[in-house]
Amino acid sequence: MKRLIATLFILLILPVTVRAESYVPQAGEFEAAIIMQPKSRHVIYAFNPEVPRVPASLTKLLTGLATIESHPSWENVVSIEPEDEVGGGRLRVSAGSTLTTRDLLYSAITASANNAAMALSRVSGMSREDFIVRMNDIAKHVGAKNTHVYEASGMEVNNVTTAYDMARIAEAAFDHDMIQRAATIGSYSFQIRNTGEIKTISSTNATFLNDDDVWLIGGKTGFLYESQYNLVSRLQPYNHGVHDPKYEVIIVVLGAPTKAGSFDSVKKLAQWAWERPELFAEPLQPEKLLSHQLTYGMNSAEVRTLQQWLSLDSEVYPEGVTSGFFGSLTLQAVQRFQTKYHVVGGPAERGYGVVGPATRAKLYEFYLDHHLELKAIEAADATKEKDLTVSSKGIQQVLVYGQKSEEVKLLQSWLSSETGVYPEGVVSGFFGPLTLQAVQRFQIKYGIVSSQGDTGYGVVGPSTRAKLHALFL
Repeated sequence: MKRLIATLFILLILPVTVRAESYVPQAGEFEAAIIMQPKSRHVIYAFNPEVPRVPASLTKLLTGLATIESHPSWENVVSIEPEDEVGGGRLRVSAGSTLTTRDLLYSAITASANNAAMALSRVSGMSREDFIVRMNDIAKHVGAKNTHVYEASGMEVNNVTTAYDMARIAEAAFDHDMIQRAATIGSYSFQIRNTGEIKTISSTNATFLNDDDVWLIGGKTGFLYESQYNLVSRLQPYNHGVHDPKYEVIIVVLGAPTKAGSFDSVKKLAQWAWERPELFAEPLQPEKLLSHQLTYGMNSAEVRTLQQWLSLDSEVYPEGVTSGFFGSLTLQAVQRFQTKYHVVGGPAERGYGVVGPATRAKLYEFYLDHHLELKAIEAADATKEKDLTVSSKGIQQVLVYGQKSEEVKLLQSWLSSETGVYPEGVVSGFFGPLTLQAVQRFQIKYGIVSSQGDTGYGVVGPSTRAKLHALFL
């Protein structure tokens, strides 16, 4: 209903009070979250943005992208078969029911029907295996480098993503008109061709479609017991019939305890950001950081920036020296970058080893794809001295699930040295499910507890700390 009055010309007034404090989630509110501006990919807020999580039905955004890239005939009549049934939410039709490819896509995105998503992978004109390869290729192409999926519906608990990756995937998905329409329609009706039955499916995004404070550009829900409730939404503020694209955001919440809670958290994050317009003032402009031609022998702050960017690819710049001096190591790194990313074809071409306009343009693109990593590197450098102090003293406090601290980070770094104990090796400083499982494996391995029912199972108390210190301090 609200979309019918969107042409009213009423100024949208946003509060201008500057509040520097970050959004602090309530205990157990979610496991990971991110606010990102589309196009610039400017990260406004992040909470465990790189921690691996199970995407559940958010996987279907990749399914939709892979389907669109296969250039299907949307009116082609296909069927739902028994092999498409994988459990969970489904399109309630009998095996052998026929419908169009368009109907399958809407069923998968609008209503999150698992059998529809599986059918899309089956009727794509390639094998299911090749379809999954395409999904993973798309993930890498859009910059979701820590995402890997094994099937199209999201029912596989081994599918993995991160909040940051999912923001990148959602940006690409909701840029497609077909996926955007499917993700913002309240309901969709279609005919089962071989029976004449009319099916009507409802959107899983109804909460935001009926919310007078937000304008939904796209959204996708997901749930598995292993992931809890996941939600990605692309939103603009909506006030008195006007929505403002200047403040458009993509918000991802992973691991909320309830579906209503996931929508509530996304809205609270959106409103937190919209109340702070200063957060939107400066989208990423890497060209301001690297604006001059750089050549061998130069020494400057821009050379240091160049070295930081190159060091994000260990194949390009394994030494990672950020001295500000354009020496032989930097020259070789620039040459590797130019060759790897097809800026020049080889040593004989003009500009080889020189950071000119074409190389800078590719470096800007590379920077945008990796700026969250660069922020992490800068933060790590800033806290290195503090980390060393913590490392020398060891773990002094009892550590339990839900904590976030430098001591948790030290715990994770120690546990990650034993791949059988902590194969994921995430060193985030947050004591989440992966860390809990690692602590429990450590305790069982070293006989600190004998079974799950023992006191202290999963808690880093005196006995666990003593063993950790004996091994690692």
